[in-house]
Amino acid sequence: MCLPVSADALRCQFDGAPLGIPVMGKLSRLYVARFASTWTMLAGGGVSILKALQAAADSLSNLAMRQDAQCPLLAGREGAPLA
Repeated sequence: MCLPVSADALRCQFDGAPLGIPVMGKLSRLYVARFASTWTMLAGGGVSILKALQAAADSLSNLAMRQDAQCPLLAGREGAPLA
């Protein structure tokens, strides 16, 4: 019996697959640059670190990278140090 797979799970696999290919992995630098610039702008503007992380993660259109960016956010909400 096949289990239904959510659209988000399929999109995450689809978005994450090219990141392992060397040529396509270099394009992921654009996502990292967008994340870093958004986070830096917000944190420098006085927004709390956790809210800035959430907004920066939401700015990523690649679902696999968005989920990876939200890991420190979840850990920070639980009280873990971000450093």
